[in-house]
Amino acid sequence: MFDHSANPPKHTPWTMQLWRRSDAAVGPGVMARPMFPVGEGDQLLPQDADPTMLESLRSGKYDGLFRGAPGKPSDLYHSAQVHPPTPAIRLVSSTPVEPNALVAPKYPPIAKVAHVKGSASFTMLVDSTGSVTNLSFGGGPLLLQSAVKNASSSWKLPETSLREVHGVIEFSLNCLPQSK
Repeated sequence: MFDHSANPPKHTPWTMQLWRRSDAAVGPGVMARPMFPVGEGDQLLPQDADPTMLESLRSGKYDGLFRGAPGKPSDLYHSAQVHPPTPAIRLVSSTPVEPNALVAPKYPPIAKVAHVKGSASFTMLVDSTGSVTNLSFGGGPLLLQSAVKNASSSWKLPETSLREVHGVIEFSLNCLPQSK
């Protein structure tokens, strides 16, 4: 089943040694973790990362290993240290009543990474306790609709007999301009 006379590529032992050193410097499972933060609280590297290894990465010591690659490791490291601005989420309209308590939806991490932005328009029924009982969407990206749906269970509107309320929530990324 296995070829006992297999001849691995010339640099396989060196590559495996580099991976072991990377795991030792930044923690096990480094290949399975995201390279850049994509959600709230994500960290690029653990607090106990080897400072010597990080300095080598920052200074460009490993850049020569990736000749012809679109981004050198040192450039990627520096880019990862600049955290993007926080996305904005705001209630654009709510008619005929405004909520007493509106918990803003969380910007879905996958929507941030995919640069999905826009408005989610919705219609909801409000019961006599001011809670949302039925929520339907008139438009907007599905990822953003899902975020609005998750947040709507916490919303409180003025107590009234059953009332239909129309609203729009806008999601904007506030992204830094991309350099070319």
